[in-house]
Amino acid sequence: MKQQLKPLGINLAIRDLAQQTYNDKLYKGDFDLAYYGQPGGPTPYYELRQILYGPNSAPLGQNAGSNYERYLNPNVDKLFDQFATADDATQVSLVKQIQQSMLQDIPVVPTTESVDWYQYNDKNLTGWPTEGDPYSRAAAFAVPDIEQVLLHLHLK
Repeated sequence: MKQQLKPLGINLAIRDLAQQTYNDKLYKGDFDLAYYGQPGGPTPYYELRQILYGPNSAPLGQNAGSNYERYLNPNVDKLFDQFATADDATQVSLVKQIQQSMLQDIPVVPTTESVDWYQYNDKNLTGWPTEGDPYSRAAAFAVPDIEQVLLHLHLK
């Protein structure tokens, strides 16, 4: 990553911190650039809400629940607040508007470190997420998605 960012004029100084020290700095906003991942969820809403929702943040020096970048945009917060009670079409529209704000303001730089490809043995069980029914991320470590997978599985 350091080598890839250098041509862009970004010179990273890598600091190999103990996990507790890293977490403390991340949660309190004591960083210039941090590399971390959010658990996400079955739709973009979940990850975007963790990153961009103002009430998930805190003043510098205090622990944030997520939104470690301290992104504050009241218009984006209103979009998130409308999501839970909106119909499916409105939810899609809300997420598109939220994504547009993220692209415009760039509070984070998304990176991809792996793909969500999985293989299953369906000899005895069926109900796994598929390309035709991608109801969840299927990784055993994906919370809360793994619960959804377990609820959909059944014996053949």
